[in-house]
Amino acid sequence: MPQKLTTRFRYAKPNDANTIAQIFAASWHNAYCGIIPYKTLNTIIRRRDASWWKKSISRGTNLIVMTFDAKVVGYAGIGLARGTLPKSDRQKIGEITELYIEPDYQGVGLGKELFKASWGELRKRGMSELHVWALVENQKAIDFYCALGGQEVTTAYNQFDNERLKKIAFKWTARDQH
Repeated sequence: MPQKLTTRFRYAKPNDANTIAQIFAASWHNAYCGIIPYKTLNTIIRRRDASWWKKSISRGTNLIVMTFDAKVVGYAGIGLARGTLPKSDRQKIGEITELYIEPDYQGVGLGKELFKASWGELRKRGMSELHVWALVENQKAIDFYCALGGQEVTTAYNQFDNERLKKIAFKWTARDQH
């Protein structure tokens, strides 16, 4: 009888750093090549190597990893919303700072599962609203968050060398069924 493949979620451990660095590099090349200037993109990827991830995890960064058939295939960073919100509001608004699935595993619903697990963890922490940012030119991400019911709430810009790239914030509330 064939074995059933399962997905599981847990917080990242320092020994996940190599895999997370590989997922980050592959995902960023896949998502941002042609959007973020090439030299800047490669610099960002090079800086976020396994030692960077290991230090980040050891410092207590909230990273949830997704395993599929016991292999780490994705991760998400979660926490309080960043930005200029008043502190009282930030305590109730969570943010998924990044959500990436290894490119070979994209397009089969794993990203949606990771999103749901991350949002669920934030709700367990008492957060009633979720924000996620995506670059406007990253159409796959825009489509993904729209399909999950995200409502566009504001825009801002990120500077990458001489390129000023627009990004959109999406919002979900605890009342949303996702």
